[in-house]
Amino acid sequence: MRRLVLLFAALAVSACDRVPKLGAVWNRLHPARVEVAAAPPAPIAAPAPATAPKPPATDGILRVEVTLHGPLERELAAQVGPETAPALALVMQRLTLWWMDRNDERPGDRISALYELPAGHEPVVHALRYTSQKLGKTFAAYEFQAKGAPFPRYYTADGVELEERLRNSPVAEYEQVTSFLKDGRHHHGIDFKCPVGTPVRMPFDGTLVRKNWNWRGNGNCLELVDAKTGRHAKFLHLSPLPASLKPGMHFKAGQQVALSGNTGHTTAPHLHYQLESPANAILDPFAVQQTYREQLPAAELPAFQAAAHKLEARLTTAH
Repeated sequence: MRRLVLLFAALAVSACDRVPKLGAVWNRLHPARVEVAAAPPAPIAAPAPATAPKPPATDGILRVEVTLHGPLERELAAQVGPETAPALALVMQRLTLWWMDRNDERPGDRISALYELPAGHEPVVHALRYTSQKLGKTFAAYEFQAKGAPFPRYYTADGVELEERLRNSPVAEYEQVTSFLKDGRHHHGIDFKCPVGTPVRMPFDGTLVRKNWNWRGNGNCLELVDAKTGRHAKFLHLSPLPASLKPGMHFKAGQQVALSGNTGHTTAPHLHYQLESPANAILDPFAVQQTYREQLPAAELPAFQAAAHKLEARLTTAH
């Protein structure tokens, strides 16, 4: 029995000696695979731009320049888009009409502007330049608000107002003339852009002959006649008129007769001033009444010239 135990022990030791040797042989015939992590791909460098992009304007003022080959609105649409072009063209032409008539435009005329698009309002033009082929000259105007002035106005480089003013104007303080008889819109009056409640005054001695007719279109309105010339003045889109204001009442030149408003068919507060002959022919107040242009006070010229210089620099080169 003891011999059998010793025999089995010897066989076990021999088997244990062979296991490591067999394992070594297996490892030589089938070497283990070592997984090596792949190196991450090198980042692809973005190609360098040929020229550095110009930073966008941070003050909301944009620049546009076009050469006329057709209507201004069409030329603008290619640059500013069809949504902006109609209103911007209207505002730009409103200013160019102080330099020339619409029939003075020629193919090849160049026009550039600095403008802004305030939400909910028509475009605001801050500077405008027009080079006329027919007249052989370049015109420019710059927006500037003088100290103490209620509104900004447009001035030429010498500090003279771009817009003419009417002597015995129905409104003394207004922002801008926004409609003319010569602007091609077939509008019968002059529109003065002014806040609701601006005093409306008589341009001549006259008598009230009508009040509040065609209210849907005109809103609150008055018609007065000049006894000397027979001319009629109509004021439309007024604020509510007092019941005490009745036909037959007489007013002196310069006397307040109403307040401007935003009634009837309007898109913004303004006064519509319509002048007619005794035969009811439409008259242009800027051709019938005396006109003048105001000059900036000497004390305001340095500030204006500095502002105009900055606008001119941006008008000349794209921002």
